[in-house]
Amino acid sequence: MKTPKRERELVLLSKTALMSEKALEKELTSLENLFLYAESEIAFCQTHELVTRNRITSGKERLKIIYYNHLLKPFWFLMNKN
Repeated sequence: MKTPKRERELVLLSKTALMSEKALEKELTSLENLFLYAESEIAFCQTHELVTRNRITSGKERLKIIYYNHLLKPFWFLMNKN
């Protein structure tokens, strides 16, 4: 399962003077793993639903198509379940 390539900028403020090099590396690795899950296809399908003119669907196959294509037809809306 490949996720689309997305670039992001992240500003990380931490007290590196009090952290060892190993601790900082471990924290950065943990953040990277967290972002990999948060931006995954699985997380996307769990947290979104597609609203069309006539119905609302949470179907994984349809959401996967939108996830990879990034295109919505007119009057289709991608809604976060939160």
